[in-house]
Amino acid sequence: MFYAEIDENGKCFHVTETKLPESPTIIKTDDGSVLGKIWDGEKWNVPVYQTINEALSEQEQIAIDTALNVEYIACLMEASLI
Repeated sequence: MFYAEIDENGKCFHVTETKLPESPTIIKTDDGSVLGKIWDGEKWNVPVYQTINEALSEQEQIAIDTALNVEYIACLMEASLI
């Protein structure tokens, strides 16, 4: 049995197999893959859309930003602007 913690919008932000105290923000579930899904009171739903900031961790965003900067510098070098 898994226990999913949901925020005020019903979005799951934490899942654990450790029993948690009874609370309206804790949902028992058989499936541990509900992180990021929305609880509507009856079932889990996949969000219709997620912004890129929600979908990426800080480390992933840093990696993408670094790759874009490297590509930009490479383009400048190729165009002999540096």
